[in-house]
Amino acid sequence: MTIHQLPEPCWVLKPRPYENDEGDPHYKTWHDAGEALRELRDERGPDPLDLASLEAVKPVREAGACWVAECYGHCEEPFGTEDFPVLHASSRAELLDAMRAYDWVTVTGGISGDELAYCDMDRPEAAEPVPPSPAELEAAGQMRLPGVA
Repeated sequence: MTIHQLPEPCWVLKPRPYENDEGDPHYKTWHDAGEALRELRDERGPDPLDLASLEAVKPVREAGACWVAECYGHCEEPFGTEDFPVLHASSRAELLDAMRAYDWVTVTGGISGDELAYCDMDRPEAAEPVPPSPAELEAAGQMRLPGVA
């Protein structure tokens, strides 16, 4: 699939109820986010202290539409859905950071010249790594400013 922006903002759970740093799941609808919260309560119950930590958590709609990279290959291991691997982020910059972290690659393909995404296990030979971020270029002393040769 392509790297693209979703047509509508996603839903997330706030304040953040997760104990790890693996990111926050995004949900297509308020109902999906509410169902995830119910499952989280079931997992943490019946301990009253664990349940109390979830009292303030609510489904909240993101301010802007999210960005998604769905693997164009035939992946064996889903990252975020039951159907196929997908990376999901609040901005294109965050999405590209996630793609770099998981060793995803891009290929410009098709008649339309779409930017296709591939997870590490399905990377084609012609694939290019996701370009470094401006921060990575700056840290390496290779930052290029627009209009400066």
